[in-house]
Amino acid sequence: MALLEIDALDIRIAGRRVVENISLRIEAGETHGLVGESGSGKSATALAILQLLPAAACTAGVIRFAGQTLTSMTDADLIPLRGRDIGMIFQEPMTALNPLMSIGDQVAESILAHTCAGRSQARGMARAVLERVGLRAPQISPDRYPHELSGGQRQRAAIAMAIVLSPKLLIADEPTTALDVVTQSEILDLLKRMIREDGSALLLISHDLGVVARMTDRVAVLHEGRLVEQGPTRAVLGGSTQAYTRSLIAASRLGTLRAAAIRASAEPLLDVCDVVCEYAGIRAVDGVNLSVMRGESVGIVGESGSGKSTLLRSILGVRAIQSGQIQLDGESIALARGSRLRRLRRMIQCVFQDPAGSFDPRWPVARLIAEPLHLLDAPLTPREQRLKIHALLERVGLRAADAERRPHEFSGGQRQRIAIARALIVEPALIALDEAVSALDVTTRAQILALLAELSGSMGLGVVFVSHDLAVVRAITERVFVMERGRIVESGTTAKVFDEPRHPYTASLVAATLKF
Repeated sequence: MALLEIDALDIRIAGRRVVENISLRIEAGETHGLVGESGSGKSATALAILQLLPAAACTAGVIRFAGQTLTSMTDADLIPLRGRDIGMIFQEPMTALNPLMSIGDQVAESILAHTCAGRSQARGMARAVLERVGLRAPQISPDRYPHELSGGQRQRAAIAMAIVLSPKLLIADEPTTALDVVTQSEILDLLKRMIREDGSALLLISHDLGVVARMTDRVAVLHEGRLVEQGPTRAVLGGSTQAYTRSLIAASRLGTLRAAAIRASAEPLLDVCDVVCEYAGIRAVDGVNLSVMRGESVGIVGESGSGKSTLLRSILGVRAIQSGQIQLDGESIALARGSRLRRLRRMIQCVFQDPAGSFDPRWPVARLIAEPLHLLDAPLTPREQRLKIHALLERVGLRAADAERRPHEFSGGQRQRIAIARALIVEPALIALDEAVSALDVTTRAQILALLAELSGSMGLGVVFVSHDLAVVRAITERVFVMERGRIVESGTTAKVFDEPRHPYTASLVAATLKF
């Protein structure tokens, strides 16, 4: 008998079919991949296992775990299973973590709920598992709150919550999406070791075919809620005859997407000079210098906590710097006021790492995208605004009709497309992207990167691309800056830095990158 059996699963949400007639088997100790584009039904399938689908969802079919029929159990029956026997790593750690609780307390909460351990013992166990996933005290104290961590550190905390009780089945929904390549490798090794030592099974949902190829024994491919094919991972990814699977494989192998850029002048659009930014007594950015020309795409890479996002927030003018200077179009962002500040803010827009956390969940998409329009000197008429929003939605691969929907109705990748549309609506001169394609499936990622390359080349749009994904940075950027512990340790043309790294840290990042 398989540990997990899914038979003829159908899921409808608000009358729309999102999963149709899916059947899967996962044996104890087996790692099983689930791949497909955003909206293909991967996450819905995972949520159905734990019976965590929204109230508007209707399901048919049977899900069995260790001989128990989950689909016929009540919430009260399921509570002992959730967290203890079945653990889940959710896709977006900022929404999965409680902002009012320290990460140590959140990991300990599961221990207190499912074991006889006292609070002191639970805290000790929580500290140990946080160290297992790389959050070691005193550098990263268990007393820290989610907002005090980088995106990658939050993902590690979410992983610690899921594995603390060594569940029989671990469901991992994009578990390494927010992680740099070095940490990704460490976490994947940790998950493999846990499965091997505990005899656990893993259901791995990922758009990263390199991760799936490295981690899984078997893989299933979903397309528009239907199971296209399944089988041994090596056979499916190495010699599939299915057109859809082959298209995913082709999209995952990014080529060079950079277009010939328009250079409006020899002066840099963005100039960062000797910038220092301190946080809680720690120098998060330490004497950084970089520049971006009009129409140029520049990458910033490094591990989680290296200072990439702090530097980006300083460039955006939302975080004060202790010394140095940041100029946009020859003008200091820190010194600008009134209409001059509004002009600079219009010139630079950002796409954040966590789209769900940057949206007001009560607003429809049209209002979310229109949010930066207050920066324009002359307001658009309602008709002009509506047409502009509809055109942008279609340009990023969504439908005009999506303008009236709410963020929770979209997949993680679809929400990131909405965030990109919002950044483009005021036609900025510079767009800053903080892990902007990390949540996207390989097909959508290729489309969005091609769009950014085209915008950069045809419109003279400057791009600052902060990412841990070296393949993405190689594809989209002309120059790259490598950050370690707040400092730029290497910079130059992207191809030369990655092909012939001079600094040992850069070499370690290149070596840790999964190739597919």
